Amino acid sequence: MEAVKQGSAAVALKNHDYAIIVALKRAPSELSSYQEKIIQIDDHVGVAISGLTADGRLLSRSMRRECADSRWAYDEPLPISRLLFKIALKMQVPTQRYGRRPFGVGMLVTGCDALGPHVYYLCPSSNAYDCKCIAIGSRSQSARTYLERHLDEFKGSSLDDLICHGLKALNSTLPNEVSLNIKAYVTSTQFCNWHFSPSELVNLRSDCNTTALKRLQSIKEVEIKNTNENVNNTLTVVGLDPDQEFKIIKHYVYLMKILFDKFTTPQLPNEVYGFAATYFKRFYLNHSVMDFYPRDIMLTCLYVACKAADFPIGLQTFISHIPRNQERYSYLVLNSELFLMESLGYDLWVYTPYQALTGFVIDLVAYQVGNFYYFIYLIALMSYQ
Repeated sequence: MEAVKQGSAAVALKNHDYAIIVALKRAPSELSSYQEKIIQIDDHVGVAISGLTADGRLLSRSMRRECADSRWAYDEPLPISRLLFKIALKMQVPTQRYGRRPFGVGMLVTGCDALGPHVYYLCPSSNAYDCKCIAIGSRSQSARTYLERHLDEFKGSSLDDLICHGLKALNSTLPNEVSLNIKAYVTSTQFCNWHFSPSELVNLRSDCNTTALKRLQSIKEVEIKNTNENVNNTLTVVGLDPDQEFKIIKHYVYLMKILFDKFTTPQLPNEVYGFAATYFKRFYLNHSVMDFYPRDIMLTCLYVACKAADFPIGLQTFISHIPRNQERYSYLVLNSELFLMESLGYDLWVYTPYQALTGFVIDLVAYQVGNFYYFIYLIALMSYQ
């Protein structure tokens, strides 16, 4: 029982039409299968576990076997009460033999059979309790209090309303200090120093272009003066406009992606490209392509990004992926690294969207195939009329 009290919180509730489970998954990674707290047993039944996860998985496999045997022998789903009887007998065995400990897991069993939706609590002592709603796990008393206060509202609730009640009950089990962590980005240099509106970006590029043209104009005038040629002083330098510079920058961002894809040994993570592309765009907010050749800056950005994204590779390994002039680019990257970091104000950490987008796509795919591997796993079946 103590293992159940220290386990992750889980809530189950039902009305005349639906039975749902809402469980708290503590691990944020989908790769940690042992952290999954809700397990589908059959098409008509599922369980939520709290306590020793290994014991819960062992009992879940036994329940799946019993359901499969019933479908093979009788060609019909196993009734929930019969399933509980069989699994309770299995849980009794360790308590009757010397040298074996009881199963340290509590299970919320929900499903639907010919009698309608069911919610059962199967405790470690192998006793099963039929409930209208129940909460188990750490700080579950707060959830039970919420369920008791709103019990009368469950009868006429729709599926969405029932889910909302389950989530609110589960929310009460969370510690008060738990909150959304958005301070990391709000206080970051990316937000404070490199967060611009579209109009601000246009103004920055325009100012940078104007400054570069004035500098080139002054250089040209000095050259004409030094040559002592009788040339009209109104001669102007023909340069790029801000839109042309921006098109060149975007072109080299695409070229950077092509070079990034060539790194197969080792294969670079996507964050490296996100860092490098961001460095490249930031650099040309304060400098012009008429002053610094984009190809040289592109290589330096990619090399620095490998270090900043915690995936450092040797300079020779990096240069080996460049098809020509490897010795020249090795010298250039080595001597431009510090200059690039100074131009960026040493603001090297970048919050890229790749991890968030990958998680979002995984959730969409899981939802489409019917597997809910997010914070809740829903079993909702219409009762037999």
